[in-house]
Amino acid sequence: MIVKNPTDGRNRNIVVQLTSSRTFIKPPYNWALHDVGLLSIAGFIGSILAIFFGGKLLDLISNRLTIINHGRREPETRIYGIVIPAIIGPMGILIFGLTVAAKSFWVGPAFGYGMQGFGLTAVSNVVVTYAVDSYLPLAGEALVVVFVIRGITGTVLALYSVDWIEAAGERQAFGQMVGIQYFVLITGAVAFLLWGKKIRMMTAQYGPMAWEGHGRLH
Repeated sequence: MIVKNPTDGRNRNIVVQLTSSRTFIKPPYNWALHDVGLLSIAGFIGSILAIFFGGKLLDLISNRLTIINHGRREPETRIYGIVIPAIIGPMGILIFGLTVAAKSFWVGPAFGYGMQGFGLTAVSNVVVTYAVDSYLPLAGEALVVVFVIRGITGTVLALYSVDWIEAAGERQAFGQMVGIQYFVLITGAVAFLLWGKKIRMMTAQYGPMAWEGHGRLH
């Protein structure tokens, strides 16, 4: 399953966008306000590159693991594809934060922005395809849950990220963001690798799958 949506990471990139709009119009950059938007091209390029990883390559990984599992396909095979983007994405936000704090040449922040765009888009594709594989009869509802959570996250970041950065400082704030991202990605991936099937079994018996009369695991 190929999910082609290069804007899946946009809510979490909102921190980068807000920081850029407040940083690059000041010395030593002194960009015109309309030029700041050009920095988003870096994030867009990263997202475009993630289309292949989050789509075709993710399918190849899943298919290969299915063969190793003697032809039995489990949704958890999707989760293994999260490793590379889960490393690149948080490192991108760290590079962006450190280079902005050091007032480095714009190529540094742009490179970090691109890495973050790649990581978040690919991770989002992994989450979406895992949700669809796990609850195929209720794929629409599963995607709504994913997108609602994403929207809430983006709203919270939009409301409080500026105060967070001002209170902690750019280096510390972006370092904390990286720590939070790694914690969420690692704990989430490990939890669903270990207990994903049990969760699906439980929801097949007591959750919406049972209510809809779909008591069979997918």
